Amino acid sequence: MFFTLPPYDDIAYNHIVCVHGYTFFGRGGLVRSGANGTDEGNQNYYAILGMMGLPDPVSNEMVDEIQRLIEYMREWDNAGPEIVGHRDLFSTECPGRLYEYVQGGHLEPGSPPDDRPPPGPTPPGGGDGDEAPTWPGVLFTNPTEHQSVLTWQARMQERGWNIEVDGVYGDYSELVCSQFQEEKGLTVDGIVGEQTWVAAWEEPITPGPPDGSPAPAWPGIEFSYPPETVHSSVTTWQNRMLARGWNIGVDGVYGPQSETVCTDFQEEKGLTADGIVGEQTWAAAWEEPIT
Repeated sequence: MFFTLPPYDDIAYNHIVCVHGYTFFGRGGLVRSGANGTDEGNQNYYAILGMMGLPDPVSNEMVDEIQRLIEYMREWDNAGPEIVGHRDLFSTECPGRLYEYVQGGHLEPGSPPDDRPPPGPTPPGGGDGDEAPTWPGVLFTNPTEHQSVLTWQARMQERGWNIEVDGVYGDYSELVCSQFQEEKGLTVDGIVGEQTWVAAWEEPITPGPPDGSPAPAWPGIEFSYPPETVHSSVTTWQNRMLARGWNIGVDGVYGPQSETVCTDFQEEKGLTADGIVGEQTWAAAWEEPIT
């Protein structure tokens, strides 16, 4: 929440904590909050924002950092002993799933991590027709990097699709999305919107194509070493080889390890074993059977 009209020009929270466990400095300590919804609430309580999307899990890293921050503010910023949720001060659904942690005392510094609620929501376990978690309100287009991409990728992997769970919606995620949309009779645009998101949980699971699936378009660049080839499409190829079971780092750099994997793969598939990922080797990574 930002104020940009006079007399305000700052952020309303004292501090912000993200799901990765980092604190972002807002108004800081010994400064009145502007986020609690009422004059009394702002006067009597600091405001710490847990920065997360609707379907994102409550991470242990976030909870640990909120505990550390509360302990610090009590020692240095005259913070009191009471921990409340935004909804205790103002009519709101905030702080969402974190409210369970407020009520259970799990944000109190020193509270044991073993007693915390499950992080949730996690992808349902393997059945058809499971209720989908709330759509995050973010369209996944290529490229998109978002915490909720992890949730969707994990669900697609659970459905049997070969997909890397890395939180980055890139070429291969887009390909999986398009094939899934085609399989389920949805509009094939390669974009995970609300309908495609819900379908990932609620549509019946049918066998995904781990082998023989169409390759994404060849990027028109040959990957070779030496020298190293650095390109975003190297990441796509490395992810695909990893999904096929090869021991390969995914870093977007085509170096000695990638060259060795390429050469071994070419020999396995009867291709020219030159260690160069050209159009034929690129297509084979998707269209040749996994052995």
